[in-house]
Amino acid sequence: MNMKDCKEIIQGQMELLFGRLKNDSYLAHICPGKSAESLQEHTAKVVERACWLIGKHGLEKVVDRLIPGIAGKYSENVQEELKRMFMAVFVFHDTGKVNDNFQYSRMLNRLFKHRKTEILVPAYGHSFLSAWLFLAFELDRVWQDPCLTEEEKKMLFVYAFFFAYVIRQHHSGGLGCADEEEFFNSFAGGYEEWIFFIENGRVVIEFFLTRLLKKVR
Repeated sequence: MNMKDCKEIIQGQMELLFGRLKNDSYLAHICPGKSAESLQEHTAKVVERACWLIGKHGLEKVVDRLIPGIAGKYSENVQEELKRMFMAVFVFHDTGKVNDNFQYSRMLNRLFKHRKTEILVPAYGHSFLSAWLFLAFELDRVWQDPCLTEEEKKMLFVYAFFFAYVIRQHHSGGLGCADEEEFFNSFAGGYEEWIFFIENGRVVIEFFLTRLLKKVR
């Protein structure tokens, strides 16, 4: 089968995530003497460089060759979803920077206020939240897809967590530097919660989009 190319997949995901965001309220990087880099600008640069590296080293053919083996007996729809998840890692890797505490404490962004939280450690952390948001989007998409069987959805759920772990570790020196078991156990017992969120108005995604849009309004 001929899967969509990486650039086409990336374009669609960027439009989904940032298409309705009309300002630069969320910052990704600051540097003395230079203009702050917005989250949207940073993500656009990352995915542009990722696509360049994929093209430069001929990685698209490698990915397209590996995916059918991973998908195994499952349908071509599963292959498409696996490739889309692979590319979504680049798009979602820093989405956790919407964390108010990250904006306030790390970006010195006074459009936001410090909020007490016991969920993220440290409170300004963003990698785990990025992984969580990736899962919120991906699990919702898979769950809602009428072309996938229940077995295929379960298989894709598993790979979504594998990809999320890469996002969780993208500031570490290696994927094995954290306790993989601890990461996966942090979601243990949460299956019912995911299903609740997915089945009840897609509230996770709507919450995230509302946060992105709140400064526009």
